[in-house]
Amino acid sequence: MRKLLLFALLLVCFNGDSASANQDDAEVLSPELPPARPIPGINVEDDHPNACVDCHKNNPEQNMDARFSTWIKDWQDGAPEELVEKAKKAAPKGMKIKGEHPKVKADLTTAKIPDNCLECHAERPKNKKKAGPPFARLVHLVHLTGGEDNHFMTYYQGQCTYCHKLDQDTGHWSLGSGTEAEVARKQKEKKKEEKK
Repeated sequence: MRKLLLFALLLVCFNGDSASANQDDAEVLSPELPPARPIPGINVEDDHPNACVDCHKNNPEQNMDARFSTWIKDWQDGAPEELVEKAKKAAPKGMKIKGEHPKVKADLTTAKIPDNCLECHAERPKNKKKAGPPFARLVHLVHLTGGEDNHFMTYYQGQCTYCHKLDQDTGHWSLGSGTEAEVARKQKEKKKEEKK
């Protein structure tokens, strides 16, 4: 019985020391976590709520017109070879890619982009004669390949939420969509504000 009591006393004494030693070890082994990285639309303001058209806009100060209305018009005479190659990779088996974008009936300055694009660039388009490479495959190849040579990867850091929008109440993901006209109006308003 005395041995049992002595053992219990020793256990309490040494256990207290080892518990504090274990706590010290835990502090050393569990460093403080870094803060969450800023993710637009998740934990910081989304300054690209209209997705495509918020990036693909006219930037006269950079001598760069990246609007789809301009590009599609140019692509009717022939698209850049690099884009054609990516379109071929994204196209389903058997789809012929000619290297030119067909004429678009809609006024692309007022059409919702990419909503309007999905009529022809759907995974399963209603009109197969007008079908182009599926939007998701083509857009991901264009935006997320090429490393340092890809403007989206360098300037925009490949930020997924510039395109993909999370409804934080439901967990539903969607694509942002907007018009070039809306973006042009916001650009004019911003310039007026900056002049004040």
